[in-house]
Amino acid sequence: MNLFYREVRGNRVKHIILLHGLWGASENWLPVAKGIDNYYNIIIPDIRNHGRSPHSSEMNYNTMAKDVASLILSLRQKNEKFDVIGHSMGGKIALKLKLLYPDLIDRCVIIDIAPTTYKLSDMHSRIADFCCSSLDNIHNRIELNKAIDTIFNKGIERQIILKNISHIEGKFRWKINAKAILNSLDNIRSWEGPFPHKDISYIKGENSDYISQQIINKLSLSNVITIPNAGHMIHVDNPSILIYYINTILNNNSIN
Repeated sequence: MNLFYREVRGNRVKHIILLHGLWGASENWLPVAKGIDNYYNIIIPDIRNHGRSPHSSEMNYNTMAKDVASLILSLRQKNEKFDVIGHSMGGKIALKLKLLYPDLIDRCVIIDIAPTTYKLSDMHSRIADFCCSSLDNIHNRIELNKAIDTIFNKGIERQIILKNISHIEGKFRWKINAKAILNSLDNIRSWEGPFPHKDISYIKGENSDYISQQIINKLSLSNVITIPNAGHMIHVDNPSILIYYINTILNNNSIN
């Protein structure tokens, strides 16, 4: 599958792949990409069934990692290895890439996710159900907001919904393949088998439980950095500190 991607060019050839999470898109991570040291060229793809990338009924970490590996092969210079930064679902894709394609991947920065199976989130289920509905009978923003307000009252949920709707030639359309995502939620929340340990750094939000101390102990995770005043959406809650620590990791500096 040929993924759509955006590129933030740096001054050198070294590449980073930056992978968004569930319901996200490449455009959401442009502010972070622009803050990363310009030694790197940063490639930000839309994962399958998201943004402007192709849709498919098949969606699991092996297939998503294969998509990104194909993109890396099309862009790499000689035997170059890419660094990978991944948030949430994108973090699990990064770990799967490191596991399945070690000749392509160097360092991984995993943002607020761990290689473990999580409980199915009620929020994700409700968003997926809503996104499977038709927008054909919605003709303006007032009607759209009314439809969203009947189900969602949290700002983050409304934001997710609105970012996944396009308005083209007077018609509202979903950007995502919601049906495939709904059918794949069990795959997305799960992790099976081993995971890589070498050249992996984790970043967690202080107010998020995706990388709890219990998970850290259970999986013997090391190199875990906590971002203050941030939940799961660290790139929204505290982007400047996130960028600082990403640059620190990539430049092999000590964490103070």
